[in-house]
Amino acid sequence: MANKQPKPEEIITKLRQVEVLRGTSMPRLDGIRKLRMAEQTYYRWKKVRWNGNESIERTEKAEERERAAARGGVRSVAG
Repeated sequence: MANKQPKPEEIITKLRQVEVLRGTSMPRLDGIRKLRMAEQTYYRWKKVRWNGNESIERTEKAEERERAAARGGVRSVAG
């Protein structure tokens, strides 16, 4: 059986819930565990940022890393 891929709305909801728990003085890691998420999953989802319009877009740095990996190596984006 294949793993279920979460919908973007579900990802946004989980990320918001962690932020709400952080607002109640709960450490981030405890909030992640309370929602029964893997810590790695949270940070991977966090890399794809939520822009407030109920949509998800890749960060420019993540896109640049993916393009560099596709070219066959990591290149610096500095001047």
